[in-house]
Amino acid sequence: MINRSLKITTACVAVTAAVAGCGGPDEGYSNPLVSDSPVTFSTPSIDAAFDEESGVHRVDLLEGAMVDGEQLVQSGDSPVYIRDMVFTPRNAAFQTPSGSGGSPFNLDGVHLEIETGSFAQALRMCDTTDVRGATGAGGSPIGDGVRDFPMSISYEITYAVDNGYDPGPGQALPTRTLNLTLNAISDPVTGVQAFDVSLPATAATPMLSATEPAYACNPALNYAIANTSIATVDDNGVISGHVVGSTTITVTSVEVPTLSAMAEVSVTPAFTLEITNQDFNALGAPLGTKSVPTCSAIGVSVEPSIVNDTLTGAYTYSWTSQSPSASFGGEESDGAFGATGWFTNALGISEAATITVGYGSGYTGVTGPLDIEEQSVLLTAVRNHTCDPNPSPHPAGYASDLGLNTGRWGPLATAVPSGGLDGAASVLITGPGGDITTVVQQVWNQNRNFHSQYYGRGAASTGRTFKFSVWARLGQLPSGDDVVLDHTLLPWACTTCGGTGFPGRRPQSESVTATLKPTTGWQLVEFINPLTGTAEWSVPEIWDLNTAMFLHWDVYGLAAGETIEIDSYSVVEVTP
Repeated sequence: MINRSLKITTACVAVTAAVAGCGGPDEGYSNPLVSDSPVTFSTPSIDAAFDEESGVHRVDLLEGAMVDGEQLVQSGDSPVYIRDMVFTPRNAAFQTPSGSGGSPFNLDGVHLEIETGSFAQALRMCDTTDVRGATGAGGSPIGDGVRDFPMSISYEITYAVDNGYDPGPGQALPTRTLNLTLNAISDPVTGVQAFDVSLPATAATPMLSATEPAYACNPALNYAIANTSIATVDDNGVISGHVVGSTTITVTSVEVPTLSAMAEVSVTPAFTLEITNQDFNALGAPLGTKSVPTCSAIGVSVEPSIVNDTLTGAYTYSWTSQSPSASFGGEESDGAFGATGWFTNALGISEAATITVGYGSGYTGVTGPLDIEEQSVLLTAVRNHTCDPNPSPHPAGYASDLGLNTGRWGPLATAVPSGGLDGAASVLITGPGGDITTVVQQVWNQNRNFHSQYYGRGAASTGRTFKFSVWARLGQLPSGDDVVLDHTLLPWACTTCGGTGFPGRRPQSESVTATLKPTTGWQLVEFINPLTGTAEWSVPEIWDLNTAMFLHWDVYGLAAGETIEIDSYSVVEVTP
């Protein structure tokens, strides 16, 4: 593969069968014929441009090369060599794709072969995505104002032409430049995606559909609903529900009318429920699934909605589980109209359970309780490293407080012996006043420091990706702005961290964060990486040393004397 600045440098590359080889590594090369005249060029450069997926093209590198006023050609009597080829893409961030031989470029004698098909996924005519190219805090990729998939890529290719002429001691052989451009072609539609949609009667919602690929140059779609008395759809794909019932919608590509997809449209009563922390696809369609960490309490969040009316008063919900390994423990209000049902968790890795939530009580407007549909989510357990960690290198095991049971987090944190969600201890953090409340457990023995072993092992850690969650309970409703909880990992040392100690590391810490709901009940806090908008956090590349690593809990919005309790911590590694 050629990456960024591809450099092919050859001690000598024979272009004729008359040359058997170039000698050993210390011998240089021996040209059987020596020319008395240097190579000159009729033009300073060669310009060539090809479209992607247009086949294999050959460029004659001797084009315009002259000796004594005559065109230079290769022959058995006069062998010619191409030496010291250097490829430089003019967009330094461009990642040159692989070809059939490892590179899309192949030097065949005095010809450069270009496999244009190798650029099919590297160049895109209509994809304007820009999410990489520069580096943010901690080494994470961010956009740089340059498209990730350019419409074209140009290379400046320099090389030397050796006809056996000796330019003299310290003098370089004649060189020339090939300016090579590869151009994208139109990205065609290859398929159509359509996902089931549910909406209340009298409501409207966009159809969840798209062309494949998403970057196709003509993403336009046509829509048709089978039973227009149940729902209708406009030219922009906005569906309007009319009466309760189900019908189908067909979505067809405008560019390729033979490509279509079908989905179900369900029109529900005006009052509906939604499980808000299930998985959603890239188009926002609910998937009805959720991964849950082992040994940590399970939380399923539900919110009601009502069309052409207003939610009011208090609501309760009914919760059921089809698995004895996930038993209902209680319902916690979210401070508004929704709630989180929490369940004990005895699921083993890869074991599944289905949780169903239905309406319990509360104002539903014109919708009768029997017309309100239950909602279900399929849970699958994944390994939680806080209760199933890799073995500690120390015979005494880890001293890090992974269970949030000890309160050994400095003067602002204390243990609550039996106040935790799981019935065991939890950690209570008390705000001293000021913008931020921080507690940290300092385990300096790296073999007993869980975080050092996972995130602080230099190259063995960098790039590993995790998701984090914790259960939290405010001791009071927020007295001012929202309360924000950050999960912040800080290394004690790294080559380019800058600053001194923890304060100097903090600007590059890449915290994951969550805004707490305004309730004094227990709530499941599933952290989000603000740099990516996802739950995934990766060990930064700049954490390049074996070092002590410390987990900080940073709380914003706690006034002096106000508290937050945390329990049931989980760390899940994301498999590449």
